[in-house]
Amino acid sequence: MASLQRTKKDYFLYLNSEFFQDIFLLYLVVILLENLYTGVIFDQININYILVPLILSGAIYVFFSKPEIIKKDTDINIWTWILVCAYAIIGAFIIFAKLIGLGWISYIIALFSGIIIFSMSYLILFEHDETRE
Repeated sequence: MASLQRTKKDYFLYLNSEFFQDIFLLYLVVILLENLYTGVIFDQININYILVPLILSGAIYVFFSKPEIIKKDTDINIWTWILVCAYAIIGAFIIFAKLIGLGWISYIIALFSGIIIFSMSYLILFEHDETRE
């Protein structure tokens, strides 16, 4: 009976994990579309209808899921660098597009934002697990 309960719990956590990832992606896409095309999404739906299940599912995901040990792949190829650069450029462009009304300072803010996005991606790619003995 205990093994049956454990499998139900594992199955529920698996479904919650999948639901959380899907609804998180949906939320990010809605926010991105709203930032690019102001008034298209928020005039039609209330974003809180997506945010409430996202928070609840995220809380369950964080507090009850088992941590997975992921073996980090150290092979970083050219496509990884292309994606990192593309994310930095796209992020800088979105920030510039939202701040274009500020004038010349929007160029500086967008440039530094792109540099920060690239730097954070670089640090994540090359982070090391240093264990203290």
